[in-house]
Amino acid sequence: MASGRRRWMRDKYDPPSFDFDSDLDDQQAFRHAMAEVRPLKGSTRRVQRQSPNGTSPSGRAPSPVAALDEFMATPDFDWSFAPGYIEGGRSDRAPQLSERLRRGHYSVQSQLDLHGLTRQEAFRKLEDFLHGCVLQGFTCVRVIHGSGKHSPSRRPILKESLQQWFEQKRLGRYVMAYASARPADGGLGAVYVLLAGRHRSR
Repeated sequence: MASGRRRWMRDKYDPPSFDFDSDLDDQQAFRHAMAEVRPLKGSTRRVQRQSPNGTSPSGRAPSPVAALDEFMATPDFDWSFAPGYIEGGRSDRAPQLSERLRRGHYSVQSQLDLHGLTRQEAFRKLEDFLHGCVLQGFTCVRVIHGSGKHSPSRRPILKESLQQWFEQKRLGRYVMAYASARPADGGLGAVYVLLAGRHRSR
């Protein structure tokens, strides 16, 4: 019994040994080691080959911007350190909820685009939008505010206003937490809003 246990432990934890000809190069040794390996049934995964210098089969190196976008789109990427990133909320749980928003844990159920609106127009439109979404029982929405590149002062006026409005009672009562959107959803030109419970009165 003990010898069977030892044999089981050896097979489980000891790496297999291969008797290779010392004259084999790396590729030959690999082919020798993989000689008995067979692909799993039903596997449809395709692996894109790359040349030794890191270029794609077409001969072009991957775009640095595309590579960065792909990296930033991963769920675990934390970009709250980026200049212009915003988050907050009036709830005691706002920091934890903002982190969940930032990591894309909530599906966006509706969105509002404030491009081209004055500050006063944006406030009225946003208030109506948030009120309607809360009445419909939505959990998470996206508000596109832009980055201010086309404003006379070149400042993100609507973005700065949103932060103020979300922290005040009139609009803040609709908001549990907010956080700048992920790159695929508008990045620093948009914000996720986690909505509070239902409000029937204005």
